[in-house]
Amino acid sequence: MNKYTFSGGLLFVLLVFVGTGLFMRKEIQAGECVIQGIDDIERLFSYDPQEIKKRFAMVEEYITEQVDDILVIPAGDRSFDNTMRPLDSIVRFVTANIVPLFDQSYVNPSSEIRNLVQQEWVALEKFIQDKVEKNVDLFKACQAYVAQNYKKQQKDLSPESQRFVDEIMLKFKRSGLDLPADKLNELKDVTNKISALTIEFDKNIAESNKKIHVDRAGLDGLSNDFIEGLEKDADGKYILGTDYPTYHAIMKQCIVEDTRKRMYQLYNTRAYPVNIEVLNKIIALRDELAKILGYKSFAEYELEDQMIKTPKRAYDFIEALMKRAKGKQLEEFEILTKELPQSVSLSADGKMKPWDVAYLKEEYKKKHFSIDDEKVAEYFPVDHTLQEIFTVYQTLLGLKFEPVTIKGLWDPEVKSIKVVNKEDDRVLGYLLLDLYPRPGKYTHACQDTLVFAEKLSDGSYCPALSIVIANFPKPQNGRPGLLKFDDVKTFFHEFGHAMHALLGRTELATFSGTSVKRDFVETPSQMFEQWLDDKEVLQTIGRHYITGEALPENIIKKLSELLKFDSGSFVEGQGVYSLLALDVFGPGAHKDTHAIAEKLYKNALPNTQWDPDNHFEAAFGHLTGYGAQYYGYLWSRVFALDLFEQIEKEGLLSPKAGQRFIKEVLGRGGSADPDVLLKNYLGREPNQEAFFKAYGIK
Repeated sequence: MNKYTFSGGLLFVLLVFVGTGLFMRKEIQAGECVIQGIDDIERLFSYDPQEIKKRFAMVEEYITEQVDDILVIPAGDRSFDNTMRPLDSIVRFVTANIVPLFDQSYVNPSSEIRNLVQQEWVALEKFIQDKVEKNVDLFKACQAYVAQNYKKQQKDLSPESQRFVDEIMLKFKRSGLDLPADKLNELKDVTNKISALTIEFDKNIAESNKKIHVDRAGLDGLSNDFIEGLEKDADGKYILGTDYPTYHAIMKQCIVEDTRKRMYQLYNTRAYPVNIEVLNKIIALRDELAKILGYKSFAEYELEDQMIKTPKRAYDFIEALMKRAKGKQLEEFEILTKELPQSVSLSADGKMKPWDVAYLKEEYKKKHFSIDDEKVAEYFPVDHTLQEIFTVYQTLLGLKFEPVTIKGLWDPEVKSIKVVNKEDDRVLGYLLLDLYPRPGKYTHACQDTLVFAEKLSDGSYCPALSIVIANFPKPQNGRPGLLKFDDVKTFFHEFGHAMHALLGRTELATFSGTSVKRDFVETPSQMFEQWLDDKEVLQTIGRHYITGEALPENIIKKLSELLKFDSGSFVEGQGVYSLLALDVFGPGAHKDTHAIAEKLYKNALPNTQWDPDNHFEAAFGHLTGYGAQYYGYLWSRVFALDLFEQIEKEGLLSPKAGQRFIKEVLGRGGSADPDVLLKNYLGREPNQEAFFKAYGIK
């Protein structure tokens, strides 16, 4: 997962989950690198509240200077370098100084620091709105350059610089700068309110502390190691929270239906009711924003700038996938419900109860696939698994990963890696790995870019800095942390984002790395997940934590079959989330999100009972981060599997294939349209056949 920090506008490329701000010297010019050594990285991470405030203020000062310098240039003297390039410099400067700071709102153990950064961020976004994104004078200056000098100078500009001009002018228009002054002021106010509410929505999810208390008998089916790792209350009952490892362990392994039901309802109400009011306000304000800009809906506004272009095309895409997957889903229901485990019963109308679905699938897998997630996890101890995943990426992409020590990070368990180009020992960048859960930490897995990868005018490269955040099981009782197979895929995925971030070296920071169209950003990372379908790769990565035995071939075969086992349900479920996002941000300021979710759920999953107490929409963080664009996960997966099928023909660990993928896709960042990148790499238009083949959908 990649997350955008800015709500829109010119700084549209900033992606996140992040750390504290580098006090980047103002004298650093475009031809210099932000990171010249580990000392520069260490200066990123200072946790003094006064220093944090100073850095935010310094960035505002820098932005002011850059914009003011642009405005005083006579119209006839305007050029790309003095009018357009400074806007890219702002993106670069803000990223290096503030995006690392913003990340602390997700990973810092101090609630004081998390709250302070969030407050400062809201204020900075308002400042950027006023000074850059909604600055009519700046728009007119750029407009004057395009009208008077751009065509004369265009032949001397690179295709990337020309794309930058086109994108910036489109962003200005989408920011409403051709509106009357009163409407523009109204738009600014709406945008600022949306930004504040978005942070509040995400914060309410991250800081939810809802718990249930269960006695020992209520945890039957769970491993002793898991149970011993739980906290107890004063009465000796075990305390269960809504973190991912706990939730999934209960839903998949606990024999006791009552515990599963309580956990299901706890998890799906973890930000309810507080976030319903917040979400309703966001929906109304986003609809208002769209109407001010002349769009029928926020979805129409948001999708115009993506690969997919229109809500209709998004609906058509998702509904076509769901229609083709429906028959497979019905087959799955029949198979799953033929032999019910002892603690599972169907509802009065013959449907699966939602808190039983994960457990039912897990029990079926154990019986018919001879796969137990807990047993499979024994082949994926964290340290060995990560090292072997690193080997795959190093071999394919021609890289070396070297552990380094970076002092002063927010938690002593954060790992640091230097990424080096194997051919010439050039340092390409650094990676930070924050892998284990902590109170107050972001509960999902994600990647973020702290310092952009850049290609300088002399052909040299500037090192980038990226972070991968996860919440993997910690070592306990002398046993290493053991990863579920889904955890391994998750890390493969997020590490793919990190490689995209480090290798996407462009002339302009605005297009660096994962700064691509949002409905394309998941494509490379989802493609990399597919390496786990290869037997040789899996046997190298999967080694038993005690015996060192390779993951057995029969398990590998079953894992491959499992991808197809519930693929119909997977597509239908992803379709629900995609259509929910499109419906919520469709025409209209007022939506009954619960009713929308219920209708979609019942239509897509007719054989699973709808729980009226389910309010998952209150904790569906993608509604703020991705807006109407959740369809992008399936959209990008279709492209990912098409790409994978091609690279598989060339060799999954072929450095030659890896270099071609870097050259045609990863290395281009957002400097070209994704449709162009796909067609250039594939040698044809992409299609959906590899997707349906991989998922066994006819």
